[in-house]
Amino acid sequence: MDEEVELFINGISAGRKPADCASQNRVTFDVIYQPGTIEAVSYCSGKETSRTFLKTAGAPASLRLTADRETIGREYGDLGYVTVEIVDQEGCVVTYAEPKVSFEVTGAGELIAIGTANPWSEESYVDTQRKAWQVRLLAVIRSSGQAGEIVLRAHMDGLPVSELGLNAQ
Repeated sequence: MDEEVELFINGISAGRKPADCASQNRVTFDVIYQPGTIEAVSYCSGKETSRTFLKTAGAPASLRLTADRETIGREYGDLGYVTVEIVDQEGCVVTYAEPKVSFEVTGAGELIAIGTANPWSEESYVDTQRKAWQVRLLAVIRSSGQAGEIVLRAHMDGLPVSELGLNAQ
């Protein structure tokens, strides 16, 4: 088969190279960094088969809170996990941001831990604030044993407060 990859930087082709068994299905391009969008398009026998892109992130604009589930059990001890990411105005993850984020939980639950994947961090995971690592944090929420809404608020200096609601049922 005739497999190739073409690389585009801000819409301008940086070339097209074979991507087959002879190249061990790997392609490399030497390019000069430019902010914007880098896009790879793959071809098989001259027909496009897939495309993917990366976009340069802008300045931090908000905290994106994503729960592993919207409802947790009301019985004491059921846990919900909320991923916290720092994103720009367009929702792109700001990979260089590692600020402190503060948390508050109200309602039928409590904050029991804030985790990062940082193996060198000496910060307490049971505090109400923690420094992000590689742009992410994980907040662990525990139900209080009562049914009702649990509200997690996260705040980073210079950004608006972000809020996420969970239901304990």
